[in-house]
Amino acid sequence: MAPLRAFWMPEDRLYWLYLVSALIIAGCGHGSLKRLRLVKLKLYFFSLRPSALADYRFFVINRVIFGLLFSPIFLVLDGWIASTFESFFSERFTLFEVCAAEPFMGSAGWSDFALTLLTLIAMDFAFFLSHRLQHSVPALWEFHKVHHSAEVLSPFTAYRVHPVDDILSLTLAAVWVGGVEGCFHLITGHSSQILTWSGVHIGLIIFYLGAFNARHSRAWVSYGLFWSQWLISPVQHQIHHSLKSEHFDKNFGFIFACWDRLCGTLYIPAKPKRIQVGLAQAMYVDRSHSVWSFYIRPFITVWHRPRSRPIALLIALLMAEIIWVNASAAYQALSARSVFIEDLSSPEVKQLISGGFDTLLIPTGGVEQNGSHLALGKHNIVLRYTTERIAKELGHTLIAPLIAVVPEGRFDHPTGHMRWAGTLGLSPEVFKGVLEDMVRSAKVHGFRYVCFIGEHGESQASQTLVAEKMNQEELHASHQFYALNVDTYYRDEEQRAWLIERGETDKTMGHHAGIIDTSEMMAVDPRHVWMSGSLFLSSVWSPTGSDGVPSHASPSYGQVFLNFKIKHAVTQIQNWKAQLP
Repeated sequence: MAPLRAFWMPEDRLYWLYLVSALIIAGCGHGSLKRLRLVKLKLYFFSLRPSALADYRFFVINRVIFGLLFSPIFLVLDGWIASTFESFFSERFTLFEVCAAEPFMGSAGWSDFALTLLTLIAMDFAFFLSHRLQHSVPALWEFHKVHHSAEVLSPFTAYRVHPVDDILSLTLAAVWVGGVEGCFHLITGHSSQILTWSGVHIGLIIFYLGAFNARHSRAWVSYGLFWSQWLISPVQHQIHHSLKSEHFDKNFGFIFACWDRLCGTLYIPAKPKRIQVGLAQAMYVDRSHSVWSFYIRPFITVWHRPRSRPIALLIALLMAEIIWVNASAAYQALSARSVFIEDLSSPEVKQLISGGFDTLLIPTGGVEQNGSHLALGKHNIVLRYTTERIAKELGHTLIAPLIAVVPEGRFDHPTGHMRWAGTLGLSPEVFKGVLEDMVRSAKVHGFRYVCFIGEHGESQASQTLVAEKMNQEELHASHQFYALNVDTYYRDEEQRAWLIERGETDKTMGHHAGIIDTSEMMAVDPRHVWMSGSLFLSSVWSPTGSDGVPSHASPSYGQVFLNFKIKHAVTQIQNWKAQLP
């Protein structure tokens, strides 16, 4: 059913709304919708010729292959590049730190719009660059000409693409979009978000609604002489498929025509003309339009060219790596569908424990005041992110449901965070009782190691006491069971030293809801950080309960601090286990 879902998913080019918009625009281009009768509709957009039938087969096969092998990687690659780029340069260049500390882009709305536009431009340039390479590098052309072998164009021709083409295009797009996104966050200091609808870049949606599906059809849809100098119209892409020599290597662009204008490859047809598409006789890969041949023959052709063998080998290794990575990921997904125990069924947990999942993390957060710029549930939000990474780095580890309420001060005469509205607390006795019962539950079901990971200062002493008590009870037990309070996770000496190296002081860093806490929330979930005007106070201890200068925080700082915490926790747990019998 995966191919059929394409018509109902906005992220797919065959989404029904994109098809309807192309039909309407094509109809308007022919004078009226009435003139675009069903007979013409069939001729313009659909066909039963062998070439078109091959397109339909490509559509089905490529949807399955891309969904299983490539989509999981490219969905996260640009985000990983963005965060890596941002973290790398923020540690090395003071200019970026100053910019991040003093946002200058104005409101978050304008910042989101600017990021959306810049990433669309970066994506389009990447597609243009990959398209030029596919035509100019002989080895890559062998794979790309599978697309150009179509003798009739239909919306399904967009899927007549060799997987090697997709790998090149999407990898370059991920690199450029990720790089631009990382640069933008560094320079502006905003935790901006790309504007999307149903998870799709809003710029792509607008482009797809502009008769995108007419570019692979016989419908003549032009944007006019002026706009065709800036945007690639459907007919300009049809020219790109043309057999005429004057149309060769023209209109490589995807959305914007400026790249073709700069490179001298822009071609704008003056008036409607019949366009014959396909490949010249000498270029044909397989006139039978065999999908299997289209997938395999380019590899054979490239391999028989001595100069192209290194490229063929590299492509083969890359595809093998992608298949291996996804196969490994699929195996791990079967081994542990989720590391959060509450997401699993009882038989799944039992099977995982029997299969070697011997460690349970018990996260303790807090619902407490964090000034006027951070959500009360700051600790719980950060913990879900950090414990998942810790569990995956440790391996064979699951995570218990988070204890969201912890000791926060006295109730009769409020102390600590209980002085501020919204804070919820437990007495230390009740908290320790909850911890003890959760540890005993873990022991009953066969876990061997239990680790407390706490985000809140007042929880640390209770967690240490409970861990020591449970270890003492187990000294003479036949089944060895161990508990640990991962206190290095909570310590912030390394974070503070890192900030001091960058010019911060103890006063500006603060100790609660200051630079460190705010930066971590910006990195994990910026929706729960409110950065406007008076909400960011710069006093030693503000009436709202925060201290330090949180306006110096940035997402890049947050990622550094989170990495410190995760590294410390993983190292402490691994060293602790290594010393046990």
